[in-house]
Amino acid sequence: IPYFTQLPFPKEALDRSFFPNQDSVGGDTITLRELLSFKGDGENVPGGTNSARLSWNDVRDIKRQTKLPIVAKGILSASDARKALWNGCDAIVVSNHGGRQFDGGPPAIEALPAVVAAVGGKIPILVDTGVRCSTDVVKAICLGANGVLLGRPPLWALACGGSDSLKRMLCQLKDDIKADMRSLGVKKISELGPSLIWPPDRQR
Repeated sequence: IPYFTQLPFPKEALDRSFFPNQDSVGGDTITLRELLSFKGDGENVPGGTNSARLSWNDVRDIKRQTKLPIVAKGILSASDARKALWNGCDAIVVSNHGGRQFDGGPPAIEALPAVVAAVGGKIPILVDTGVRCSTDVVKAICLGANGVLLGRPPLWALACGGSDSLKRMLCQLKDDIKADMRSLGVKKISELGPSLIWPPDRQR
């Protein structure tokens, strides 16, 4: 909060919702002005809340209003994966949002195989949450993910050294993935599969 108070925000920006995605669906939110004026011990910082009114009907409504692909993020079960598919989602992101929304949620990597099986290759499946190194990427691909999203590592790289640091991090990650694949005896991403995962019961 002290850092934000030093920034020259335009006057009109101060009264905008600080959580516009929640405001747009009827959730509780606060303005930037309210956030900046907050004084406390850091334990009870105000925030937004998710709306209980959201449903799969909203996904279908959005689908009718746009030609853009609809991606459902936060899918952690086979049943929700099937609902996303039935309601017109073009892709799924298996994610528990870094544990920030619900700290008792299952790890995304643990939920991934059931989601992959439920979707049956009909739409792409991406995964994030807890991806920190090349072996995390390789494991997710082995378990059926079509792609892996990076969250915090790029942010850390940017914070440490700007765009040059980010480029170095991505290049290093790419090189590490290639090295991991060589260690596994595969030359192509398409050769990665569940048979390379230990313990063997993960192959089911």
